[in-house]
Amino acid sequence: MRSSRAFGSRKERVDVGLTGTMRQPITHVSVSRKRKHISWKTRYAGALADRPDAPPLEHLKQMTEDQLISLYHSDHNRLHAFEPGLDAYWNLRPMLIAPHREKTKLDRKRIAKSNRIIAKRKQFELKQRRRYRRWAMRRWPSRKIVSRKWGKK
Repeated sequence: MRSSRAFGSRKERVDVGLTGTMRQPITHVSVSRKRKHISWKTRYAGALADRPDAPPLEHLKQMTEDQLISLYHSDHNRLHAFEPGLDAYWNLRPMLIAPHREKTKLDRKRIAKSNRIIAKRKQFELKQRRRYRRWAMRRWPSRKIVSRKWGKK
């Protein structure tokens, strides 16, 4: 276990180790320098540069942040057509433009087929409701209940 004992002023602090031997006194206090602010664009470009599909390092060094960002589109992992309201950061991922266009074609086909299936299902349900209404009207007509006149004189 390590402890510290202060002798005199704060700068003359001496660390004592497990063995109890004295070490050199700490005579300086480290001051951390503030870095300048790193913009979101620089951070985003850094994240894109770390992706496996990013250009080689030699090319990256010659590009600006804007050039690197322009190579990518944001893609929805879960499609908005299937689950509305998914425009959050966790549902977006960067994709190179060409693969994103191919994926978008496939996604549009999936969405169109899904819409066709939903439309057919709605038509079927409407038809079933109409059939039931007709059946219910035939089966249970509204008519006057005739009295049997038991016990009436």
